[in-house]
Amino acid sequence: MKPKIFFTLVSVALLCVTCKNEDLGNYDYHEITDMKIAGIDSIYQVMVDVGFLDITPAIILSDGGNPDDPRYEYLWISNKLMGRRDTIGHERTLHWQASLPIDSYDLYFRVTDKETGMLWKFNAKYNIVSYHSRGFLMIGENAQGKVQVQMLSMLTGQDTVLYTNLLANSELPELTGPKEVFHTGSSGGTNTRRIWVITESGSYWIDRFSLKSSPINTLNSFMLTPHIPALNLVNLAPRIKQQDGGTGVNGQRFFITGDGNMYASYISIYGGIYEFPVNCLANDLNTYFPASPCMFYALNSVNAIVWYDTNNERFMIYTSALNKNSTLLTDGANDSFPWNQEKTGRTLIYGENTRDTEGGSGDGNSFAIMHSDTENSTFIYKFYAKNPPQKRACYTVSADARTVGFDQAEFYAFSSNRPLVFFVATDHKLYCYDYNPGNERVYPVNIGTNDRISMIKFDRECEPTSDYLYIATCNAANEGTLTKYSINTMGEAVLTPVPHATWTGLVKIVNMSWRGSE
Repeated sequence: MKPKIFFTLVSVALLCVTCKNEDLGNYDYHEITDMKIAGIDSIYQVMVDVGFLDITPAIILSDGGNPDDPRYEYLWISNKLMGRRDTIGHERTLHWQASLPIDSYDLYFRVTDKETGMLWKFNAKYNIVSYHSRGFLMIGENAQGKVQVQMLSMLTGQDTVLYTNLLANSELPELTGPKEVFHTGSSGGTNTRRIWVITESGSYWIDRFSLKSSPINTLNSFMLTPHIPALNLVNLAPRIKQQDGGTGVNGQRFFITGDGNMYASYISIYGGIYEFPVNCLANDLNTYFPASPCMFYALNSVNAIVWYDTNNERFMIYTSALNKNSTLLTDGANDSFPWNQEKTGRTLIYGENTRDTEGGSGDGNSFAIMHSDTENSTFIYKFYAKNPPQKRACYTVSADARTVGFDQAEFYAFSSNRPLVFFVATDHKLYCYDYNPGNERVYPVNIGTNDRISMIKFDRECEPTSDYLYIATCNAANEGTLTKYSINTMGEAVLTPVPHATWTGLVKIVNMSWRGSE
């Protein structure tokens, strides 16, 4: 048995040597093709629903081959950590409409050589944003007299773009009589944030992402008990006070309805649900005093709302969204003006909150224009609408200002940095009234166009400390223009157009507001 085993081992060894010698030179070696990927940025930003993610990578093959050869398979993948994963492209060039929810995503580019199995990868990121998440919302009417909402989209790092009809797919009925459009801001929970459209024909809230709405999206959506279907919003506080969408108070919200009632809620606790009006007194919670649409409060920090009782011609105060009633304000013997106007015969014709800090009003003074037929006079009240409110001054409007139509003006706009109020008189011309005591004067202001003015408004939201004045005009064909003006700091007011801040192709704009967040 031993010789037989020895022979077998020797035979196997010789066979291995023979095979090894025969294999030499039989393999045909090929250089593996390498691929370089360029032309893909590290991060992209695309607008939801309307925008496209367009990427054309530069593919360089080491063998000089054609990257569009069918042997190469391309794959674009969108990935959300702990979320969904979607294949969004199968071609080398990506052209994909952003149909995923607004968010930040990882983007994977994969190339496979189907003949060799080689795989190349490139990773990037992209953000899906809404074109209406940042910029100026504008409301006006088109040539047919119908409400139209437009937006000057001002996304960071991108050029300003005009979007012309944000209500096109809202599913709302045709609206007339534009009043306001605004975003409620970034304060409070995300489920309480809305875009509101206020018109003479109705007030509706709109989903802040999709811009969808419905005829039932009214104030009744937030009422604990049923109300009349036509319950319309006419004013809401607080409003946005800074560029990022922050407001003057976090968690509280106040509004006035078309029937003159005022409501309040701690939205951070109750989720924006409202029950009973608060325009009443503690000794009679069932008697409601109709409120003017004006709400006075310190823009930078809200701890109270001063409102105006139109039945009794008096200012009242509401101090907390946990209270069920308002409170009467008391007057001192030497006050500059009374809170209760009953004996004076004066009535409120206009109100505005500003950034004016004179008198120690660090969070911003408010102004009320009061007119009295019995006194044949008009007054400007200046006060700090905090709790407790503080009276700052009472100015008697000059006879010259009243002669050119101050009392019956179409629009008013108070400067925060100077004792100036601009107004558009009945002759449709713009005037400036300097109400500084001892230096009162009124004069027309040239804005370089004869087109009719449809709005004047100081920016308290985007650049709140700069005191820029926005003026909207329209021509005979109802085509609108919006211009941003700076104001000199001394002497007679001169409005200077800010470079690259005039926008045309608008409807007849009647109001605008800033949106700075989702």
